[in-house]
Amino acid sequence: MKADLKIETRTKALHLGYYNEYLEKGKERLVIEIKPRMRQVFISYSSYNKKFADEVKEQLYEPLKKSDITIWMDAKILGGDDWRTEIEEALKDSDIVLVLFDKNSVKSHYVTYEWAFALGEKGKDSVIPLVVEDCDIHQRIDKNALQRIDFRNDKNWEELVETIKSKLSKQ
Repeated sequence: MKADLKIETRTKALHLGYYNEYLEKGKERLVIEIKPRMRQVFISYSSYNKKFADEVKEQLYEPLKKSDITIWMDAKILGGDDWRTEIEEALKDSDIVLVLFDKNSVKSHYVTYEWAFALGEKGKDSVIPLVVEDCDIHQRIDKNALQRIDFRNDKNWEELVETIKSKLSKQ
């Protein structure tokens, strides 16, 4: 007989299995297996720029997968789901929030909520501003001295991947 209990923490998942393998000897044992939790990057964007957000996800998928890092976008929310709850849970589970800044995202209350939540809950090492087009970025990003990655002219995917990995190594 085997009963499993899974306990997740910020950095690891504990799988506790209670085995009654030695009933004939009257012994019981507890087996603990520790597996690291997959790290997660949350992509925050305005729906007006979904095409570029999809490109970001596509470009990051393979290099991050090799490092056991997953990507979350709101496209994972199914019809009928409580999207606010899904986004909030994904933000809580994410280690990095990659914010795509453009003229529409700087006006979006939802995008602002997402990066502000990450700054408040997880600190400045959890937010990576990615400038997609000229726009006025919120003063709180400047106040926290967050270096932006500029994708207006050149798309340096390798720099973005290395920045994500570097920030994750500091957490």
